[in-house]
Amino acid sequence: MGEVILETRKLSNHFGMVCTARDLDLSFTEGVLTSIIGPNGAGKSTLINLLTGHLPVQSGRVLFRGRDITGLPIHRRVRMGICRSFQIVNVFPRLSVLENVMIPVLALAGRSRRLFARTAREAAARRDAEAVLERVGLSGARDTAAAMLSHGDQRLLRSAWRWRRGRRFFSSTSPRRE
Repeated sequence: MGEVILETRKLSNHFGMVCTARDLDLSFTEGVLTSIIGPNGAGKSTLINLLTGHLPVQSGRVLFRGRDITGLPIHRRVRMGICRSFQIVNVFPRLSVLENVMIPVLALAGRSRRLFARTAREAAARRDAEAVLERVGLSGARDTAAAMLSHGDQRLLRSAWRWRRGRRFFSSTSPRRE
């Protein structure tokens, strides 16, 4: 079994009088697919938002590889390898499949200022993006405009960048082909 990659200690959250999490002690093991299940309103999305920094933790702690990340902003968590998926599909429809993956690869490498410069000149990012497309099964569509993909493949494309080297914890709020 792998090491504990993410854990919570006494994590709690309230929205007014409604308690959405109370003293949660959870651990997630690297390499193990874990599902959080429950009816609508049970707090699944709230938990994901607390883990990924989309909601501030009211009490308790979130640890990543033993390091307290409770107060870290989202962008710092993403650079550590923590990311999430939203239910809405957002791709750059006029850009190619390859360019859609290269954009977050470049941004995570700290090159977001030149984000829309000629991506063809970014050899390392291109190699990284091509490896991701191979891994998720979209390499055959690398030069296709994202708008031409089916809805399912657009969702796959949207999540593909998270499969790049170094992503360690990924969360999603709905089932999908990831």
